[in-house]
Amino acid sequence: MVLLVLNILGALALFIYGMKVMSDAVQRMAGSGLRKALRAVASNRFSAWTTGFFATSLIQSSSAVTVMVVSLVNAGMLAFNEAAFLIMGSNVGTTMTAWLISLLGLGSFSLSAIALPFVGVGLILLLVNKEQLRALGESVIGFGLLFLGLGLLKEGIPRLDESFPLIGLMQEFGGPTETYFESLFSSLLFIAVGVVFTMILQSSSVTTAFTLLLISQEWIGLPSGMALILGENIGTTTTANLAAVVANVHGKRVARFHFLFNLIGSVWMFFLLPVLAPLITAFAENVNSDLANERTIFTLSLAAFHTLFNLLNVLLFLSTDLVRHSMNWLTKLLPSKVEGDDIYTLEFLSARLMGTSELSIVEAQRELVRFGKQVNKAYGYLSRILLETDSRAQKQFLEQIERIERITDKMEVEIADYLSQISSTEISPRASEQIRAILAASNYLERSCDLILKIGLFMVRSKKEKAYFTPELRQSLVSFISLVQEALDLMNANLSGNQKDIDEKAVVLKEKEVDGQFKQLHRNYLQLMERKKLKIQSGLYYHELINELERLGDHVQSVSLELAFGRERRNTND
Repeated sequence: MVLLVLNILGALALFIYGMKVMSDAVQRMAGSGLRKALRAVASNRFSAWTTGFFATSLIQSSSAVTVMVVSLVNAGMLAFNEAAFLIMGSNVGTTMTAWLISLLGLGSFSLSAIALPFVGVGLILLLVNKEQLRALGESVIGFGLLFLGLGLLKEGIPRLDESFPLIGLMQEFGGPTETYFESLFSSLLFIAVGVVFTMILQSSSVTTAFTLLLISQEWIGLPSGMALILGENIGTTTTANLAAVVANVHGKRVARFHFLFNLIGSVWMFFLLPVLAPLITAFAENVNSDLANERTIFTLSLAAFHTLFNLLNVLLFLSTDLVRHSMNWLTKLLPSKVEGDDIYTLEFLSARLMGTSELSIVEAQRELVRFGKQVNKAYGYLSRILLETDSRAQKQFLEQIERIERITDKMEVEIADYLSQISSTEISPRASEQIRAILAASNYLERSCDLILKIGLFMVRSKKEKAYFTPELRQSLVSFISLVQEALDLMNANLSGNQKDIDEKAVVLKEKEVDGQFKQLHRNYLQLMERKKLKIQSGLYYHELINELERLGDHVQSVSLELAFGRERRNTND
């Protein structure tokens, strides 16, 4: 008996592993296309719903899609309303697993018989030196392992007898009931089992397949199987909610909506089960006697219930405007918090949300946009320090720059740590080039903020030591600061936009303009020093300031060019 149980657990592990390999490989094949599809839903409800449905049907994992949706909301790329309809579509899409297994895995024609040839074909594709074909090979291998594990489970489970504790429990609580309340109690137990199993396995597809297998082998009846399905619907929401632990408030709201949607659906269906389950059972028993003997019709009936239940739940939310009510309630439950002056955390990066390298890189790029805004914010204090006459106000402006500089130090470290986690997984050459470009740009941004702090310190120190500038020199500095600000604005536009649209010529021309003005200011400075029209101490500070501003212009240019060069390297690899 012990050996048989171990064999069954091994077959279950093979099934789970096959599901994971297939899902991960399909996600890699879909790559940025899947991410773009999820983002391109706009405000069209039907488009959002169908995108969620087909995305989940494709990768056979509602958990992966919902985590992706939470991640996109976390990165500010999707609004709550769009994400809600994506999740509702994903819930219906995940029911395709039940149809696939009922028709192909447990029917008269079983793919388990040809599972090994699938693995063989996948192995051949793995040897091809092309990323997409290798990913296809992995998905085919996962498909083969999935049905091989299912076939082994199908063979092993009937060999267990009533002495096995789990069978006795299921037969005791999953048998026919006489009253409505007895039926509710039995359903509640199976819902709880479904929740717990799905939380442990982190895959409703796996627990749904196991439920279908239990019905096909007559361990449980359709009513118990329907209750298990409801529990699995609730349990599958834990994946997205765990991912949202480190997400921002918008990501948390979407994850809670996923839980709320499945919980509300399971609650109203729970009270209908005692009435609905006997009707579906009677229908299944009378459709076709040959199929009913093989229990195939029972597994198909459960798949139909799974799909119908989720569709009715979507209709319920649409007809009663529960999406809007849920959004209002969750906004009150999870209000936005204003970021404090001394508290700062990265908004878009979260290790738990790393579903695919493509999506993770997008999150890093979004954080890079915030990085650029922080640098720009720090730079804005320089002209205020220069023109301010109150030493206390100057000190306050300098403290703001110091605070932002500490923030940017943290940002660079956390972005680097995050990208190193992505690099430790299997990534494409294209993704590798994107990571290199983001790391280089992040480094230049951090060094830019260091220079801004240095310039601010020089300005404050020059006034403290009474190294005053003439009105002409002060105006020259203001003009130069404005020109470098233009370069910063161009950099931030390149960070916020599409890397394909970066105009390298515009970046280089702006840097030449900065260099040209620096050379002119440097010549004027030398002439003033030669004519002794500028005090030595004032001249030294002035020279340091224009030198550091010119260096800042170089770093600002490098941020845009690193992104542009990364684009060129990726195009070469492609």
